[in-house]
Amino acid sequence: MTRNQAKEIILSQIKNQKSQTFLIEGSYKVGQLALVREIIQNFNSTNTQDVFWIDKDPEKSSLGLTEIAIIKHHINQTPLYSQYNFFIIKNADFLNKEA
Repeated sequence: MTRNQAKEIILSQIKNQKSQTFLIEGSYKVGQLALVREIIQNFNSTNTQDVFWIDKDPEKSSLGLTEIAIIKHHINQTPLYSQYNFFIIKNADFLNKEA
């Protein structure tokens, strides 16, 4: 599947309120982040206050409850500038069991 095909499927699912959560998975550096950025731009052209990037601390071996607390804190808040809040977990394969 091409990135454009994946983008159209995801945008269709969002617009038709079929899905609220998406797992975009692929081999390392094959364009997942570029796809995520394109999708976000469809709903929120320039403002980044409704976009939360969760990433592993380079000094830690995993993503844990500290990083997930960001999502828990903001998940029920109304977006400020767009229709949706976006939570992107980079390196999700490093999530530990508790997270």
